Amino acid sequence: MVVGLHIAATLWHEFVKKDETLARMWPRG
Repeated sequence: MVVGLHIAATLWHEFVKKDETLARMWPRG
């Protein structure tokens, strides 16, 4: 359970980081 949560948190963090980079490359508005 804890390991699954840790993996999910890591994946989410990576996803948010990528999304942040994309947002910086493509400023919306």
